[in-house]
Amino acid sequence: MGAITLFSKLMDKILYLDDESANLSAFKASFRHDFDITISGDPKEALELCKKENFKVVLSDQRMPNVSGSVFFQQLIDIDPKPIRVLITAYSDPRSLKEAVNLGQIYFFIQKPFEQEEMQAIISRAISEYDLRERNQGLELRNERIEKEKVRAVLHNLQNQVNPHFLFNSLNMLHALIGKDQEKAKEYVLQLSDFLRISLEHKDMDTAPLIKELATISKYLFIQKIRFGEAIRIRQKIEDKYLDRELPVMALQICIENAIKHNAMNKDEPLEISISASTSGITISNPFRPRGQDPVSSGVGQENLISRYRLFGSELPIFGPREGVYRSWLPFLETK
Repeated sequence: MGAITLFSKLMDKILYLDDESANLSAFKASFRHDFDITISGDPKEALELCKKENFKVVLSDQRMPNVSGSVFFQQLIDIDPKPIRVLITAYSDPRSLKEAVNLGQIYFFIQKPFEQEEMQAIISRAISEYDLRERNQGLELRNERIEKEKVRAVLHNLQNQVNPHFLFNSLNMLHALIGKDQEKAKEYVLQLSDFLRISLEHKDMDTAPLIKELATISKYLFIQKIRFGEAIRIRQKIEDKYLDRELPVMALQICIENAIKHNAMNKDEPLEISISASTSGITISNPFRPRGQDPVSSGVGQENLISRYRLFGSELPIFGPREGVYRSWLPFLETK
């Protein structure tokens, strides 16, 4: 017989397979007000329906002429393993029942004859099981995405801190200092090694308090001031009450590095970078003076920060120029 569907957008989709039309009619009459029911008397037709519809629960009679319910479920698993499978059986032999349950990977079974209340309770439990699995799968996918983003963030942090250009420029500056000022060269080596050590330590961290971010920045800026001299000036206005607030690790350094990389500067027109804090977050600002030939940038630094803020479920950072000043605003993270 053909499939009959009682349609309701608000009800959970159920498929019932049985070769006896009287059983199908009785099932339809009993549960049509509770579930969105599709009934079928043909296993092949039922499998085709499962390819087209997203059923939460599939019920099948065990004893049918051409194929048993457990074999039908075995075939269903290859098409769609997600529906919760419920076997309706007259078996009283535990061994036969166990074989049928194992073959079709049945999650629930009910023996004939059944009471309407008993069947309704089993279907409701099956729907709850389906919904729970869907939520868990969604959480697993989300956690997998978070882990991938964390790996990308780690790789970017390492690339951003310990990249060939940075090391090349730093070692060239060290070579120049050794011949001119050995005391300053010693201090330079200490600051550089501390900066690289902190960068590597941070690869396993998601967030850092502002006080640690500022300590890292002081070492980074020492290295850059040796290179650029009076062409860089730093103004910092941060009250102590903000020092324990959290930021994504290395977020502050990425913003300052961008300011140095993308803006023109010299000792007559130094690049003045201001760092200030408020209740909501940190602001890094500098004169907007794009270089004539701006160094090649993939933009991954800011994109990386935005992605990481999204993962924290936080307000997103804001970047951009306005009235001749480029501002990067990094909101503090709300941590428990």
